[in-house]
Amino acid sequence: MLNRCSALEAGAAPRVQGGRGAPERRPAGVYPPCIHGVSPKRLKVPSVRAGRAGLFHIIRSGVHIIRRGARFPRLSRARDRLAATWFTTVPGPVCYAVLMSAVRIIQFTDPHLYGGERESLRGVATLPALNAALAHARARDWPPQALLVTGDLVQDDAEGYPHFRRVFGALGLPVLCLPGNHDEPEAMQRELSAKPFVLGGFADFGRWRIVLLDSCLPGSASGALSAQALAGLAEALAGAGTRHCMVCLHHHPVPMGSRWLDRVGLTNAAEFLDVVDKHSNVRAIVWGHVHQSYDALRKGVRLLGTPSTCAQFLPNSDDFAIDRRPPGYRTLELHADGSLLTEVVWVAQHCNGSSRSACSAA
Repeated sequence: MLNRCSALEAGAAPRVQGGRGAPERRPAGVYPPCIHGVSPKRLKVPSVRAGRAGLFHIIRSGVHIIRRGARFPRLSRARDRLAATWFTTVPGPVCYAVLMSAVRIIQFTDPHLYGGERESLRGVATLPALNAALAHARARDWPPQALLVTGDLVQDDAEGYPHFRRVFGALGLPVLCLPGNHDEPEAMQRELSAKPFVLGGFADFGRWRIVLLDSCLPGSASGALSAQALAGLAEALAGAGTRHCMVCLHHHPVPMGSRWLDRVGLTNAAEFLDVVDKHSNVRAIVWGHVHQSYDALRKGVRLLGTPSTCAQFLPNSDDFAIDRRPPGYRTLELHADGSLLTEVVWVAQHCNGSSRSACSAA
């Protein structure tokens, strides 16, 4: 049975239920549910926060959106944008209709840490590479509501977990974790048992439920979901109410087009996808393991594989091969209508590009 780890409810600070969960904090862009008798002209809203929160202004002639990072008076007209935080133009109630305009998640995966701070995997020093990815995200994509790490936190070395705990524990954000085939389950549970780490179960953020699955098989690079895990997934999806769901695991549940890599994917993917297909509230499935970017749509569900914070695998290769692409991570904006905006960010001084895409799977 999956445990409920944390929740963000409209008009309230995050709540933690169950054994482990995220620390209580008020996310950026969250304001009191309703302020009576206040004219919008008297509202003092920091422009950067307003932009990140997606504040918009309804007037009789249309809808105005505050551009991200713009000064408060600068408004651009858009009639087709999702309005999440709103107020009227006449004195009276000022209501913030939804907790946040979008749930912002940053996914890091497969850091493959060792006990030694300078140890390398396939030519990449893994701890410095992880630190560089985090520094890049903090300069470019901060703050999210939570961080997601989808397995292979260490490279078969339990001494890597203290580094992981130190690096992520200092960020003051919920860190949602699940194991990969190179993790040490007992050591992982022991080292990451306290806040802000959330191991398995599910976490609710506004209109979204994030489900964390353990797909690891002892002694195998392949993965599978146990009968208990599948039953827990079905229960978490059925109990999500009106929330949209994003399901996370380590192993890829669909072919990647690489013969060698597809031999070590999720071996009971058909059973997993059968559970997903029975629940119309699933909007996305996110995984690690593949050390490359993947983006597809299956029956209205977004399928997302994410590059590692260290070395990458060459896509569409029959045999094992290393790609020359730099470390990477993924940002996710989960909107209240079930749509999502995602971006793969490659971390290198010479690499300024990214792969950005939007999709509505509602």
